[in-house]
Amino acid sequence: MALDGVAEFGPVDPCREAGEDAAGQQGPDPADAGGLGDPDGSRELDVGQPGVRDQRVDDRAVDLVDRCGRARRGAWWEWARVVRHDVTLGARRRRIRECRRHRCVYLRDYGDNLADYRHSSMRADTFAVHAGREDLVGLGVHVPPIDLSSTYPITDLDAGGAAYETLAMGGRGEDAATLVYQRLWNPNVDRLERALARLEGTEEAVAFASGMAALTATLIACVAAGKPHIVAVRPLYGGSDHVLATGLLGTEVTWATPTTIGDAITDRTGLVLVETPANPTLDLVDIAAVVAQAGQVPVMVDNTFATPVLQQPRRQGATLVLHSATKFIGGHGDLLGGLVAASPEWAVRLRQVRALTGALLYPLAAYELHRGLQTLPVRVRAQQDNAIDLAGWLAAHPAVEKVHYPGMPGADPAGLLGRQLAGPGAVLAVAMRGGFDAAAALVQRTRLVTHAVSLGGVDSLIQHPASLTHRPVAAEAKPHPNVLRISVGLEDVRDVIADFDQAFAAVAEHGLVGASRR
Repeated sequence: MALDGVAEFGPVDPCREAGEDAAGQQGPDPADAGGLGDPDGSRELDVGQPGVRDQRVDDRAVDLVDRCGRARRGAWWEWARVVRHDVTLGARRRRIRECRRHRCVYLRDYGDNLADYRHSSMRADTFAVHAGREDLVGLGVHVPPIDLSSTYPITDLDAGGAAYETLAMGGRGEDAATLVYQRLWNPNVDRLERALARLEGTEEAVAFASGMAALTATLIACVAAGKPHIVAVRPLYGGSDHVLATGLLGTEVTWATPTTIGDAITDRTGLVLVETPANPTLDLVDIAAVVAQAGQVPVMVDNTFATPVLQQPRRQGATLVLHSATKFIGGHGDLLGGLVAASPEWAVRLRQVRALTGALLYPLAAYELHRGLQTLPVRVRAQQDNAIDLAGWLAAHPAVEKVHYPGMPGADPAGLLGRQLAGPGAVLAVAMRGGFDAAAALVQRTRLVTHAVSLGGVDSLIQHPASLTHRPVAAEAKPHPNVLRISVGLEDVRDVIADFDQAFAAVAEHGLVGASRR
């Protein structure tokens, strides 16, 4: 039972605060109410913190309502930028009153059509907690049991043989008389797959030992079908770029831009691959426009950075959704895993490759990744809040040439925030004014923020992509040597900012960057 629509968070019951009529009062646009559009900063902006709770259905304007009684009409990011960044940067400081009792919500305008919930009326946060656990009551347990069996008893030879054939050819475990062997099927892996499929709005999902194993299985499936040509848009994760550039799996690649995909497709094209937001510079790609250019060719979107909390590529027409579950889904830096959310036809093909290549996710890791989904929405939103504050602080630092982050000026010319992407996420990149030397010096001087690869965990990480994750990428596509990628965690953002402040100061002592903020 897949969730075809995304979560809805209404109806809203505005509360009254400080004697204000919450239901009937509507103020001016925040940009005109003491925000960035108020040069003298003389007026107060009395609004709540906008919550990033949902993804837009279409291009219609949406209502932004904070439960302290203000209703706005417009883009949520503009509001967030005015409220959060103006205060964070210290420019024209003003009082921001927030209702601590309620979160502000982002309301989706369904109009008169509520058919998006063809399968269930539950919200995405509820799915994150309960999806994949539908069998627990029948089992008489409250949490999923862990099945570590490498093999299963076969009581009937004919039934066992038929089950082996079913599973090896990509069939499902419930269709088999016995599970036979862990490489073919495992209940914990199945629960994780069903949960991720619901969150992504697909019919099925297939789990693998890592994100690269998931991509590898997809490429092998294309080659096996006689469609070895792949059209890909850079930037991509360095491992994805490398496996395509080498042709190691028998694929051929044509590198395209988001607007030249259609020109690159041939009758041998088996897949179009994009990543949005992209690794490491957070470039955004219009998924619907890519799908339109691809025609009948399946489109795979690497959704690792956004997660299904902020983006559901299937709603934009994508056929396959790729996740390095190692990142936000696991969320604690202690697991490896990969997932592909897909149609039933693709799921059969991918399970067959998985069974024959042995790229199965270990059951204990599947259990822990499934557990990680329960807190995914709250972790992503809290980390995103921290990233918004940190991005604003970094943008004002004299040592920073540019902050790469969705929603920053010029980062979203197509207006994908709010239409395709429900929030800017928790990963950002900075370009250092001092070039490679300044970047290399900074990553060695943070104390709280760990210098390490990977992302999406509860602790903040920083790394130099050109030297590490994107080292194998061709020179013409490699990230600039002055770029650092930051994955923002769940620490108090004031402590993260203080750590960067001392690191910048330490680097400045060597004359590589400016010592203080503007």
